[in-house]
Amino acid sequence: ERDTKRSDELKEEVGRMIDEETMVVDDKLELIDAIQQLGIGYHFEKEIKHALDSMFSKLDDLRMETKDNAYIIALLFRLLRGHGFIVSQDIFDQFKDEKGSFKSNLSNQIKSLLSLYEASYLAVEGEDTLNEARDFTIRHLNNFLLDSSDDNCKLRDYVARALEQPLHWRMERLHTRWFIDEYEKEEEMRPHLLEFAKLDFNAVQNTYKRELKEVSRWWFNLGLWEKLPFSRDRLMENYLFTVGWAFEPKLSTLRLAHTKANSFVTAIDDVYDVYGSLGELQLFTEAVDRWNALDIEQLPEYMRICFLALFNATNDIAYEVMKEKGQSGRGGVRREGGAE
Repeated sequence: ERDTKRSDELKEEVGRMIDEETMVVDDKLELIDAIQQLGIGYHFEKEIKHALDSMFSKLDDLRMETKDNAYIIALLFRLLRGHGFIVSQDIFDQFKDEKGSFKSNLSNQIKSLLSLYEASYLAVEGEDTLNEARDFTIRHLNNFLLDSSDDNCKLRDYVARALEQPLHWRMERLHTRWFIDEYEKEEEMRPHLLEFAKLDFNAVQNTYKRELKEVSRWWFNLGLWEKLPFSRDRLMENYLFTVGWAFEPKLSTLRLAHTKANSFVTAIDDVYDVYGSLGELQLFTEAVDRWNALDIEQLPEYMRICFLALFNATNDIAYEVMKEKGQSGRGGVRREGGAE
């Protein structure tokens, strides 16, 4: 309860930071970027959108003000495009020479290279400038790793991690755990931001623990792991996969439903690929198409168990979705299981 009260206080403070009108654009962009990488951006969607709306409305002016700052331009591009704003790749033309290549003086500006590198991964098909930016930055960032001294070890870590996997490709929660530790070492770290990120991370982890207990109990009581000993038990992996793209606490029902659905997909996949005969599989496919729990006597026992478990779980998931959203999700769960 004490942590909850403190978390609420810090949340208000961070919200005020984002809304601060006097903050210069560079600082505002870095603040938003830090908030997102610390995994707390979902608390401030309205504030962040308002700030980015304001920047987008005066994009031409910002380009002129920061025309020599590739780091800020690339960060601005990445945040705007990441939030769905239509920003042209032409914003980077100012960093090209008369031959159309990126200027050589960028090659030793590591912070700018790293920012441009991350921005390049938000390219869409046919954006040659961003593809060229990626090649250019990868080449020079790799050179930096080869040539840099121990004095640059923190920056080296950032560069090495980025080259291994850009931000746009990372699992958000895993990155958040790493970034919290890194942000704490930053000279310009904002204490209230860090404290809130830590409290929120622990609170979200507690949510995941409760969900895992619930879904593990469901899986154990279901008994498929015992009735289908040939099938893989991938409950934890399926849950972690769902957290990868739906981490927010409010998405608990979705995480549980998707974990259950994927656990069935794994089990049924093994029925098809590992154990069932062709004739049995044809019968099972027809039974799923009919979707009638009273019409499965022709199935072998292990398939009847599998079908009834799928049938009951699908209806349970549909009921939970109906309660929360007012519409059934049954068709989607059935399609994941292999039937239309």
